[in-house]
Amino acid sequence: MMAQDYAASWAGKLCLVTGATGEFGQAAATTLARAGATVVLSGKSIKALEKLYDRLRADGCPEPAIYPIDFIGAQGPDYAQMAKAIAELGKLDALIWAAGLWHGMEALANLQPEQWFKAQHLNCTAPFLLFQALFEPLRAQRGCAAFCLQSEAVTSLAFSGAYGAAQAGLRNWVSKAALENENLMPRVYGLELPALKSKLRLQAFPAEALNEVIEARLLMPALLTALNRAPGLHALKAE
Repeated sequence: MMAQDYAASWAGKLCLVTGATGEFGQAAATTLARAGATVVLSGKSIKALEKLYDRLRADGCPEPAIYPIDFIGAQGPDYAQMAKAIAELGKLDALIWAAGLWHGMEALANLQPEQWFKAQHLNCTAPFLLFQALFEPLRAQRGCAAFCLQSEAVTSLAFSGAYGAAQAGLRNWVSKAALENENLMPRVYGLELPALKSKLRLQAFPAEALNEVIEARLLMPALLTALNRAPGLHALKAE
């Protein structure tokens, strides 16, 4: 099947996209909504979420939902409440984690404790807690959970700081979850992104040439294809 065929399979499904106003999250939410899915748009900026909501409605997409949340400050009860709210919308078919935090390249010795804790929480702990909170609903639907990963070539670099360490942790537990649930559901994916034209990338590599990064929308065919493959880690490439 081609990616356009896979797109049709999302009609009528319920999908949660975190980091929905970021470059990758916005492209993913738009692609799924245009394919007929009801998308729950999650992020910390209500204004930005409402702007995306309006654009999707103007495109004639199924009416999305908005769930504002700042994952940096979220604790256990917040994830349980989020799961409850989503359950009220219907049966959840997919979770796509596209949120991230990177303060930029910096030596570990210079990191402030607050930077370390925030990066570890948002990039590794928060997606784990959300996955746990949504595990049973996703399994009941034989759905999928996909988590955006930075390439190891970047996160293993010196000066990649707390972000690099958190991404290593995320990759580790996502890989384990994919193996543990291979036959039980939900399907778990780690989506390794190339150099993406995004604010996160610009913070890390401010001098990077624009012709060395790609737009998130060009990865959407690869995203749809990956979510129909065997669980595990998949490197997304522009098509």
